[in-house]
Amino acid sequence: MTIPRGTPQPDGVFGLRVAAALAAKGVSASEHTVIETAERIVTPPRRNGVLRLLMSTRFAPAELQAETTVVVQVLLANLARDGATGIRLPLCPSCRTRKVLKVRNEHGQRECFRCAQRRSYNECPQCLRMKKLTATNAGGQRVCQRCGPDGIPTFTCDDCGKIVTTLGRVDGRRVCLNCLPPRLRRCVSCGEQKKIAANMLHGPHCFACHNRILRNAAPCPGCGQKRILAFLGTDDHPCCASCAGQPARYACRRCGSEEHHYGRLCGKCVLSDRCDDILTGPDGEFLPPMRVLRDYLLVQPRPAQIIKWLRMGPSTDLLRDIASSRASIDAVLDAPRPSKPLIYLRTLLLDAGALPHDTAATRQLMAWATQTITEAPAEHHQMLRTYTRWVLLRRAGRDDSGDIPLGAVRHVKASLRGLVTFLTWAEEQRTPLASLTQAQVDEFITLRTARRWLPQFVAWAAERDITPELDIPTLPHREPTISASEAQLDFSVATFENYARLSGSTRGDYPALRDTTYRRSS
Repeated sequence: MTIPRGTPQPDGVFGLRVAAALAAKGVSASEHTVIETAERIVTPPRRNGVLRLLMSTRFAPAELQAETTVVVQVLLANLARDGATGIRLPLCPSCRTRKVLKVRNEHGQRECFRCAQRRSYNECPQCLRMKKLTATNAGGQRVCQRCGPDGIPTFTCDDCGKIVTTLGRVDGRRVCLNCLPPRLRRCVSCGEQKKIAANMLHGPHCFACHNRILRNAAPCPGCGQKRILAFLGTDDHPCCASCAGQPARYACRRCGSEEHHYGRLCGKCVLSDRCDDILTGPDGEFLPPMRVLRDYLLVQPRPAQIIKWLRMGPSTDLLRDIASSRASIDAVLDAPRPSKPLIYLRTLLLDAGALPHDTAATRQLMAWATQTITEAPAEHHQMLRTYTRWVLLRRAGRDDSGDIPLGAVRHVKASLRGLVTFLTWAEEQRTPLASLTQAQVDEFITLRTARRWLPQFVAWAAERDITPELDIPTLPHREPTISASEAQLDFSVATFENYARLSGSTRGDYPALRDTTYRRSS
């Protein structure tokens, strides 16, 4: 079907003809959306030519060519943003992304507006950003407008009244970016209507999908190196910048790596600068523990999280004081009741090797015990210090490094905390330890669970004539009871034998195990 020149295309009729032409080419979209978009974008003088192109045999919306009329590309791009399927925009030869191509380069090829603008940009020697160099600094260098002597111009937002440097327009009013209503478009990666961060690969990407691509470098299918796959190769598959023939836009300006993308510098280089700023002393030198901590942080797999911790964590000031020798690193271990940030810093220093492991738990326990003893009545402080040092700590077990294990630390804390409670209770009863009676001790045991630690203290105190001889029953040692039946035991033994046969091992002592179980239950 041909459209004669001069055929009238009024509103309503033109939109229906466009919807029918696109449906015949395999484009799936709402008819109301197509009518509204077509009559809004295509002006009346151009409607006949657009219809002739849409109905021609050479037109294929699933694979648009770069030489397709710009107004048709804009029409299909708007339909794709509104959720239409069966549309594939042309591929920009410069950035290898699918966009509307409306500007020709020096070779006569059509490219996207962003690539055309980028050709007029250059790296500002002062802020190192890709900007138009429209000003001259005091040294005679061409710089961007922000770095120029006059700075970037400012405006007053008509909505909030703030002084801003960038603005948009809404119904003729100049507004800042915060007051500008967000323009939602369909992300080609997640398919949701969101605010778009950038156009890359096959179309617009939201901020979440854009960050996911930049922060997850992967082996490039072309060169095999770990790069950011944000470009399209000759086979229309994601690849790195070098394989697509593009400049390494996302490479680190210092080391050239594309892993751990963080901005102009990669996460490793940014973390190295932050560590050099925080962990060095006034003379610029590292103390041995701070150098060990720096080396440990630089080999961690997620530098962005460490950068955020160094920027927002409350332990940064303490690290600066330790690096400048204003505070001792032993203060991390000697805190009696450390906060959660201090516990995290202490664990980090121990894992990095900046603090020794052999006495860490003992020193932490001694600091806690010193603070806890002060909560007891004053006349018992010396007795509690002696009992803690020569009884609780000496009887606590030791691990391979010679330090107190976690289970022993919990037992010592429970015992000392209970003793402070017991002595406070005796003070409230107005009864000295030498005058304690059996009835009073039995009353205390009925009120609190004290049979695990009180008998040991009473026996020690009676030997030194601090308390009289008192009888405190300890917790009975209970043997495990077996309540399995004969059939259940036979089934368990048969299961063990089948497993031994399948694994190729010997039968073992399963019958002996069954006899031992019966002897215990009887």
